[in-house]
Formats: sequence, structure tokens, C-alpha cells
Amino acid sequence: MTSKSKKVKKILFWVIILSIIAIFFLPLISKRREITARHNKVQQQLRAEREKNKKFLEEKDKLENDPFYVEQVARQELGVIREKEVLYKVVNGFPEKEKLEKEEVKQ
Repeated sequence: MTSKSKKVKKILFWVIILSIIAIFFLPLISKRREITARHNKVQQQLRAEREKNKKFLEEKDKLENDPFYVEQVARQELGVIREKEVLYKVVNGFPEKEKLEKEEVKQ
């Protein structure tokens, strides 16, 4: 065998070896990227849920310990008014006086 044919065989051998390695490892690399992307997405969702949980706990604390906040929520969300208070409702740009009998909010 000539030196040139030995060189060609050696190159061909390494090309085959590298091809076999690539065939086995490329799917693994692709799968790892997919898993990493999924992991990052789940981590981001977890951070968002933790932030929501923190806000809910703050809201719970305010509702349990802050009577002024409870009154504010009762007025805004439930329409509760104090005794002898008059509620004005704006309809078409003009206020209408409504006397409503609602639960009294304790101070």
C-alpha cells in the first residue's frame, strides 16, 4: 500500500468514527436542549405563582388586621355604606340620589 492510500483510509476511518459518534449524540443534545427549555419555562411559571401567592398573603393579612382596608373593600366591592350615608349614583352624567339601606360598617 502506498502512503497516499494509507492516508485516505485513515481519514475515512476517522470520518466513519465521528459520524457514528454524531449519530448517537445529536439526539441526546437535542433532547437536553428541549428539557432545558421546558425547565426554564416551568421555573418562570413557578416564580409567577410565588409572586401571586405573596400578593394573596398580603391581601389576607390586610383583611385580617386592617379595619380601614376591610371598610374600603366592603364599600368598593360590596357597595356597603354607613348608617345615615347617602349614596349618589351617576347616570348619564347626572347624579341620582339613592337612599339605600345597607349593612352598617363598623369603625
